Amino acid sequence: MPTASDVFLKAFDYGWKVTKSKGQPSIDSALSALDDASLPMPPIFSGMAGVKNPSKYTDLLRRYGGMGGHLRDPTMGYLGSTGILRPDSFEGGDIQPIKPAIYNAIMRNPDRFSWNPADEYTMRVDDPLLVPIGVPSSKGKMVNVGSVTEQMARDFHDATGGHGLDKDQIWNVPLRFRLMQREYNDRIEQGLYDDRTVQLALMLQPQMQAGLWRQPGGGKLTIPPRSFGRKIANTPTGKLLESIMAEKVIPEWPGRKPTTTNMIRPQKPERFKADVDDEWTYYPWGQEWRDKDYRFRQGDLMDTLDDFIENPVKDATILSDPPYQGEEGEHGLIDQGALLDRLGILGDMGNTVLAFNSAVPDYLREVKARNLFDEIVPLQRKDNLAQSKKGVVGETLGVRQGK
Repeated sequence: MPTASDVFLKAFDYGWKVTKSKGQPSIDSALSALDDASLPMPPIFSGMAGVKNPSKYTDLLRRYGGMGGHLRDPTMGYLGSTGILRPDSFEGGDIQPIKPAIYNAIMRNPDRFSWNPADEYTMRVDDPLLVPIGVPSSKGKMVNVGSVTEQMARDFHDATGGHGLDKDQIWNVPLRFRLMQREYNDRIEQGLYDDRTVQLALMLQPQMQAGLWRQPGGGKLTIPPRSFGRKIANTPTGKLLESIMAEKVIPEWPGRKPTTTNMIRPQKPERFKADVDDEWTYYPWGQEWRDKDYRFRQGDLMDTLDDFIENPVKDATILSDPPYQGEEGEHGLIDQGALLDRLGILGDMGNTVLAFNSAVPDYLREVKARNLFDEIVPLQRKDNLAQSKKGVVGETLGVRQGK
């Protein structure tokens, strides 16, 4: 059994790691939340589109849902709302198997998944430059365009200052991302959701373009990497890579623009600090979920709600944040009437129901006709999904207080 001294030393060890790195965007807030139960626990993932932002939603959710208690969420996603409400016990579902796999693995052993970006997103002189074509997988093509040269390393260090890397070492986020993506997709295709798959997902996520996790139908991860490396473009390396792309890669990759060198150009990361001593850790989330009664499962939205109905919990809060009416999410276009039927049953059972959805007239007419909620709170959200050009759109929070 650990002593008080053991606990102190462990906390000191993690605090020292954070002090040294400060590169993981949410780690400081997560450590603060462990010490202060009134603070939101930030999402474990950085910069994801569609996450309920604590700065906007904390007062709203806590006003109507309170803190603590038992929270049940059939579309838990990135746990933004869960972190705001900080429940004592939690049941969450997600249609994608990878998210519950990640959360359960970190809850069991967060230390297992610590990693350093400089170990995973850098290359050294003479490392091969193997470019996956299309959506990376072992079934797709790989084009060998040579190797990292001394000139490439010199250009990178001259243009960027090197970010503390060795002289023969360069950041190459796009290529390393796609090689890890290739391994990840192979494992997903085999149905492997083990520690290695979880580790790959955690390392890939910060560099997913525009904060989108695109894995249609739970299959291959299709999102490309972020890119941030224009300083290299006008160097001898940049000009060499343009010719390599034109001569070797483009003929194998229909639709790719001949001038695009981002796929193999040395670049530093966008979402984390480009320094060598920057360890990412997941201790705060593992402790939060382990010390409380948190349970994560893979499941369809309707199936999970049916399970909540069949296995009631007294005085629970039901949080519903599905694909909104007329919008297609991971679940596709859902049956909004069937969703409202289930939320109505759960409300009649005495649960508090918090239901986010659209503000389109058809939806508002339907919920008003059903007299489902005690209050419908009008909201606005910025539609920050890359494929959308809507800007600010309306949303609502339907509230039904428990009995």
